[in-house]
Amino acid sequence: MATPLPIRASPGSVAYAALIFVPLHHPGLLAAALLQFTTIACVLAVLLVFLAYRSEIRELVAAAFQACAAVLLWLLPCAQLRRQPASRSVAPAEPFRALLFQRPPPRLA
Repeated sequence: MATPLPIRASPGSVAYAALIFVPLHHPGLLAAALLQFTTIACVLAVLLVFLAYRSEIRELVAAAFQACAAVLLWLLPCAQLRRQPASRSVAPAEPFRALLFQRPPPRLA
């Protein structure tokens, strides 16, 4: 009695199935997977560039802040003026005298 040979899927057949059978049944699935893969690859490349050139990027950002220091310091007092609370508050600190001396409701007998 002969034992059946195990069926091994080669990478070529898996790629063939991914490119032929998947678009036939779910065409949006392949496009979404390729877009997701491309997005992840781009984000990984940007992170690797930031990691490789982090000291140069830090120096560039520091130089840009030093060049724009006058503009940034000019904006700072404007932001402080906008954050100041209004001089008249909405709710008074003490209740009005008129609220303390209200008449009771009339009795309906």
